[in-house]
Amino acid sequence: MLARDARITGDANIQLVVMRTRTIELVGPNHWPNVVMHASSSSLIVRNKVSLLLLLIRTNHGTGGGHRMTVKKVLVTGAGGQTGHNAIQCLHEHSGTIEVCAGIHKTDQEKQKAALAKFKVTTCELEAEDKSKLVDKFKDVQDLYVIPPSSEEKVQCACNYIDAAKDAGVRFVLLLSNFKADRKDYFWGESFLKIEEHLKKSGIPSWTIIRANFYAQNLLLYKEQINAGELPLPTADGKFAPIDVNDIGKAASSILVDSSKHHNRVYTLTGPEAVDGFGIAATLSVIFGREIKYRNISKDDARKILQSQNVPEIEIRSLLSYYELVQNNMAADVTDDFMQLTGRPPKSMRQFCEAHKSEFA
Repeated sequence: MLARDARITGDANIQLVVMRTRTIELVGPNHWPNVVMHASSSSLIVRNKVSLLLLLIRTNHGTGGGHRMTVKKVLVTGAGGQTGHNAIQCLHEHSGTIEVCAGIHKTDQEKQKAALAKFKVTTCELEAEDKSKLVDKFKDVQDLYVIPPSSEEKVQCACNYIDAAKDAGVRFVLLLSNFKADRKDYFWGESFLKIEEHLKKSGIPSWTIIRANFYAQNLLLYKEQINAGELPLPTADGKFAPIDVNDIGKAASSILVDSSKHHNRVYTLTGPEAVDGFGIAATLSVIFGREIKYRNISKDDARKILQSQNVPEIEIRSLLSYYELVQNNMAADVTDDFMQLTGRPPKSMRQFCEAHKSEFA
């Protein structure tokens, strides 16, 4: 049995090692000429003297003349929702160095598991209301991605995740927060600010916070009206910079792949440009090949539309508070944080609308 971090030298004569390790470094004469890397099978075979060492770990090349392999366990809460699902999808691209566990809600487990099956991740049921059960689930997890649930218990559930992570010895927590969370007069941001402050005071060794702007997918709530020829929003001529949920997943995975670069940082994720209702309607008109008109509506009318889409009351209140920011020209910020994290720009409004044309229809 090896410890979590192990160093094997070239003169070792090991016949069998049962691995429960996260990091192994091989150092020896000529970089161990009898080391055979099997990337396709995610295995490493070492022939040294008459011994055969099979290390069932995924590999990547390190520095210093040896081979350094790292496999860390990352758990994503809320993996059954669109935000968590997109994060899992993006992390799947790094399966050679990350073992992903998808935290799902006890409701509709089979449906959630089926949606995640193609990513070949392990799943675990998380009861956010019970911190003691969470501690057991978080053991052996190095990095935790906390996606607060869309419910009245958002703050308590997220804080339970954080407290359980501390008790379980999790070393890093990534928190998905909300755009303008530090505005204390902003209803949607208020609950997220409480979670942020709890995380910072939790005693967890390191953390990162990503504050995401308005999800571009929220525009799909108005697809019925859009198909009828108009985009109704209570935003006047205010501008905002929606971001695709898939881009949030890409940014999160970039952080989780190498969290050491992002300790105690706060990133704000926005789309590449601030647009108003008229601009979004013009983009939709081009995509659909027919005129879509923007119509500024009242908060009451906006509430009725959201209720017709069965949006939970807590989310309706949150969206309406965001629309008020837009109307008061307080949501037009555009950052380059996504570019810094991923090396490419986020999707534009036109790219988003083109990618989701069939869903709008």
